[in-house]
Amino acid sequence: MPHVLSTNGWDAMRWERLRRFDPRNGGWRMHVLDTSARARDEVADQIVTWCRRALRGQVLQIRLAEPKHPWV
Repeated sequence: MPHVLSTNGWDAMRWERLRRFDPRNGGWRMHVLDTSARARDEVADQIVTWCRRALRGQVLQIRLAEPKHPWV
């Protein structure tokens, strides 16, 4: 439901990019850290493990291009 994000949204936002993230086309893939039934220590361990994997480039990440304007 991308319209939930874009309706009455900021005019300068590039809303057309949302179309790329269609779940039917493999978009919006993510790793879910389900912490609902875990103790604080377990949650912390899960998050630290995910962060370490991210730093090693082993998880899906959003890669942003360099800004076109120096003030962005």
